[in-house]
Amino acid sequence: MTKAELKKKRPDVYDSWVDEGVMIERERIKELTAIKALPEYRGIPQVAAVLDKAIANGTPIGKVNTKIVGALLKVRNDPCRAQASTDESPPDIMGSGPGMSAPTKKEPVITEV
Repeated sequence: MTKAELKKKRPDVYDSWVDEGVMIERERIKELTAIKALPEYRGIPQVAAVLDKAIANGTPIGKVNTKIVGALLKVRNDPCRAQASTDESPPDIMGSGPGMSAPTKKEPVITEV
């Protein structure tokens, strides 16, 4: 039986299947949107692109997770692709940085024997 035949012969069954499909799609989009909102993925445009494409194309959640991992691996293997952090840089090992003063040089003390 084709979709058109089902719609004509059993509109109640057809409508219930359409409604079920709509609910499944809404839930899929809701889950993908929730993933995109996670703090650990904010600021990683590669992950946002994967999620946006998945929402538009109807990609199943399981395949999206695999693609997110792939995007994260690309960022990890090529740090230049990652978005620059807006966080303040930590102080360097010599002690200079925000709230710290640079070490001062002391002249050696020469004592006579």
